[in-house]
Amino acid sequence: MLTSADIQKFEDRKLDPEVAAKLGARFQNGKFSFDYTLDGALRFRKVRTLDKKFFMEPSGQKLQLWNLDALRGFPYRPSEPLVICEGEFDAIAVTQAVGGFVVSVPNGVAGKRSEGDIVIAEDTRFGYLWEGERLIPEVEQFNKIILCVDGDEPGMILRDELALRIGSSRCWYVKYPLGCKDANDVLRDYGARGVKELLDNAKPIRPGHLRKPSEIPPKAVSVTYSSGWGFLDKHLMFDRPELMVVTGIPNHGKGQFIRCLSFNLARAHGWKTAFLAQEDTSDRIKRDMRRFALNQTPYANRQQQEAAFDWMDQHFRISEMPEDEAVTIEMVETEMESAALHHDCQVFVLDPWNEVEHKLQKGEIQTDYIERTLRRLLRKIRRLNLVMIIAAHPTKLDGDEKPDLYKIAGSANWKNKCQHGVIIHKPSEGSNGVELTVEKSKDWETMGQPGTVWMEFNREQCQYVLSE
Repeated sequence: MLTSADIQKFEDRKLDPEVAAKLGARFQNGKFSFDYTLDGALRFRKVRTLDKKFFMEPSGQKLQLWNLDALRGFPYRPSEPLVICEGEFDAIAVTQAVGGFVVSVPNGVAGKRSEGDIVIAEDTRFGYLWEGERLIPEVEQFNKIILCVDGDEPGMILRDELALRIGSSRCWYVKYPLGCKDANDVLRDYGARGVKELLDNAKPIRPGHLRKPSEIPPKAVSVTYSSGWGFLDKHLMFDRPELMVVTGIPNHGKGQFIRCLSFNLARAHGWKTAFLAQEDTSDRIKRDMRRFALNQTPYANRQQQEAAFDWMDQHFRISEMPEDEAVTIEMVETEMESAALHHDCQVFVLDPWNEVEHKLQKGEIQTDYIERTLRRLLRKIRRLNLVMIIAAHPTKLDGDEKPDLYKIAGSANWKNKCQHGVIIHKPSEGSNGVELTVEKSKDWETMGQPGTVWMEFNREQCQYVLSE
């Protein structure tokens, strides 16, 4: 029989003695006690003295969650969350305020986080969570678990240790109002409504990246850019940042097309381009630039020629790697950063891919390497807001077979990863006519639809025109 003095010990904490008694909590003889039952039978009793000392009666029993019986015997997976508290008083507070499924751990943590993998057989501190090699079914059946542990450092360690074992993707955490360390504090200071708000505002420990459409901020107005050839606009419009892959049989004009494209982008939009072109000499690139710059003034005077060179210096950079130094992906990334951050370039040309020294990881096959490396470059492209153009050779083709993006040497990922994929093909050796096919366009509405155009190359002006 509880005396008024015994009842007062719970009421001092703003806890309802009747709720506490139903859960198996009482205060007698100067001590709090909490009954741990299984299928209604008492397994052990946890005793707490007024000076916060704890012991079990009888000692040596296998630990379990307090109020575990409330989680047993469901014929279905509960739709409500499970609330796990650090202490019995907090479990009483939550049950009193909002009801639901509430348990408490039987002990805290030793103040040290786990290191390495969890070995269940050796996980004695959290043995109450395990049944054989699996999480106990009473906890496993819940899809959402709110870890309402203490807000101090040991509580944070306990929270993380519980989430590590239960699975952080279904664990949520609470953030206490100023001056409160646990759920009982919240009940005392803010009442039942405060406890409800505490749980309602719980946040996922591992939130992922999924958002409601209404939570996604609108994208800035998308601006696409012409290649400078109006006849290509329905097939090819640039949307920075992006990766463009250009392929074609050797000597069919991949590099020539890329150079002319960069010249067009400079004239049409003021874009700057950096070239890392190992198969073309700097002199050849400069010669084509000069021809393009002067194509409107074939008999340029000295002043016009100087203006052409000023235009070239303003819009282009050429990477001159030491001849005795192999070009690696790391070096390519360094040049990309220099182009964007030091020289304000919007375009970076890598011509060709096969001149880069590629290092596969142990046991890695080429297609996996290319996928991994293109992902890496795409991250760099997005961070630097670049258009990156890569010239990639096709595999060896038979007879008159035409290349396509899936025939690029090494991997189908060339087509899968790029935003634009272009094929340059000459109908006959030595012809000035070029068949240009945009085989891949990531977004048909804004970046153009795949298609083919025929162009003629004017060498003196270093420019393509649409074939008649």
